[in-house]
Amino acid sequence: MELKFTEKRSVRTIYIFLFCVIFNLNAQDPKYRWVHLEKSRLDRGKCFELDPSVEINNLKEEEITNYFKRVKTELCRPSELLIFFNFEDGKCYQGDKKTNGRVFIEKIKIDLCKPKATQFEYKNINNKLNCFEVDSETLGKNYFKKTKPNNCINEKSKFIWERQSIKRGTCYDISSGSKVKVKYDRCRPNNPIHSFIKKDFFNGDCIEHSINEKDPYSKKVRSSKCKPEKTTFFFYKKPGRTSGKCYEVDEKTRGEKYINKVEHGMCK
Repeated sequence: MELKFTEKRSVRTIYIFLFCVIFNLNAQDPKYRWVHLEKSRLDRGKCFELDPSVEINNLKEEEITNYFKRVKTELCRPSELLIFFNFEDGKCYQGDKKTNGRVFIEKIKIDLCKPKATQFEYKNINNKLNCFEVDSETLGKNYFKKTKPNNCINEKSKFIWERQSIKRGTCYDISSGSKVKVKYDRCRPNNPIHSFIKKDFFNGDCIEHSINEKDPYSKKVRSSKCKPEKTTFFFYKKPGRTSGKCYEVDEKTRGEKYINKVEHGMCK
């Protein structure tokens, strides 16, 4: 076999290539090895056709993936496995039982690490405050999974509305001692009222708010929430224009208390 190399190829690349050719020619039965491609991450491992005696510690990830054949994970997976949860990254793994995962370890579905007894708690895990499903025994050391904030809401929950403007705001659950954002309807009053706020002659916003003036809740909602029982329509066309727009307005004030652009057919 004739090997041709360009001058641009490094000595290191040629050495690795020759090593792989010699190894493949000498190998009678394929042997498989689980390789950690990134030492700092447990979930960055792959299975390669590679004799365990081969030293690859000094090789870069791209050199391993380029010069050694990657094969199915099943060929590296041992028969005896143990399952464990890693608190550092919040992931579930299974590893070889003989070396406690030093020779083989792979990420699996997190539900396989879920214990029988769990509960929902607001927790600050890895500098992130969220609602988590945690194991009841250690409250998160042996198992945690981020979940929807609604799962942590109970009879002890306390909500506050922080208004950014009359049209918007954010609802928080403060029962944990910190603010956790939840759906707006947790702060919504039982019987809100709706007021139409005129912006200009043709536009306005419908604002949902509490009848209690001390309640800061207020939020822009769809215009139909402010629509009165009696309305009428008018068509407006700017001078010199060939087309115009149709508007629905309250019958009493002709647009001061309600105005909304509608389909042209409503003005026919």
